[in-house]
Amino acid sequence: MYFLWDKDQHMKEFTDEEIIANAMEQESEGIEPHFAYKYGDGSYSDKGYLVANMYSGCIVAVKNAYGKYHIFHGFQGDFAMLL
Repeated sequence: MYFLWDKDQHMKEFTDEEIIANAMEQESEGIEPHFAYKYGDGSYSDKGYLVANMYSGCIVAVKNAYGKYHIFHGFQGDFAMLL
């Protein structure tokens, strides 16, 4: 379960299932993944789908080579948009 807040302090919760379903829907619509998690050593994760973006942070789902998703939750500065 992931929790994010908007600028008015309204909380929204996201389950793993909701996050993955959203990423799969984006993929089925032909949306290209563009967001990668930026590790502290300067390297990046594979590209993923932006699932949630709110005042307190965002959630990105990255599909791996086995068809499973890794979920990254952090602040907007933790991610980079890779084209």
